[in-house]
Amino acid sequence: MNRKPIIFALVLLLIVLAIGLRPSERTDDIAMVGQTVPVNFKNYGSGALLDSTTLLHTYAAPDGRFRAAADANGLVRMVIPVADDFRSPEGISQSSTFAAVKEVTDSALRKVPGYGYLLDMPSGWTAVFCVGNGMTDSEPNDNTWVTFICQR
Repeated sequence: MNRKPIIFALVLLLIVLAIGLRPSERTDDIAMVGQTVPVNFKNYGSGALLDSTTLLHTYAAPDGRFRAAADANGLVRMVIPVADDFRSPEGISQSSTFAAVKEVTDSALRKVPGYGYLLDMPSGWTAVFCVGNGMTDSEPNDNTWVTFICQR
């Protein structure tokens, strides 16, 4: 009996399994709310507002697609995607409107005075709408664009 085809098939199977078990998503650009800032994130040198009075220090992911905003203890309090092509798992981006976000969530609109209106999505991402100079001058209407997306 010729064992070469069997050995070849087993080697091929091992290769396929090894490739299939590799993580498909990069983990070096991910920061998690409540965890410390990843060591490979670089000081971004500017702040981000958590609310109208809390300024957090920001760090940039190695590939520049995300920023992590951290408190004085180095804990991530907010993750902000900055890549133009970012979409939440629901398909929401900065090119989306308030009407589009309402279609993917049952969450209640929250007002954070001086910061914006927040609408949480099932994936854990939050769409933020800033309306007027005071950020919350009036509630967003169906045509209001998403100002930014974050995890808080």
